[in-house]
Amino acid sequence: MLLCTFVYLARYHATLTFLSHFLTQLCFSRVCCVDVEAVRKRFPFRYEASMNVVLVQEAARYNRLLVTAHESLDALNLALKGEAVTTAPVEAALDSILCNSVPATWSARAFPSRKPLSSWVEDLGARTQMLDEWAG
Repeated sequence: MLLCTFVYLARYHATLTFLSHFLTQLCFSRVCCVDVEAVRKRFPFRYEASMNVVLVQEAARYNRLLVTAHESLDALNLALKGEAVTTAPVEAALDSILCNSVPATWSARAFPSRKPLSSWVEDLGARTQMLDEWAG
């Protein structure tokens, strides 16, 4: 019985260590939100330039996704440290991250993708970088 408890605690500690490292990497690689108002001023809506509308809409869409991801990562970090109560959405996000899949709250606001979480985060960074370059 004691051996089973020790093995369980060792796995739990390894999981927490992995999660702490992974969440630290995600937090350091956080993609910044696009300043939608600045984009809107630089590229005003005009009938002749319909791509301006697309640019502003995409910037707003990615900002909603990034805010959702940042909030859930913050909540997950607090829950893992024991500073906040673990809720069902936080637990679901944790399960998804452990399985290297995109949490449901993120994928509900995100672009369609079948990539695992690690590749999805890289893709998100590339997409927001392209959006920043486009907005110039």
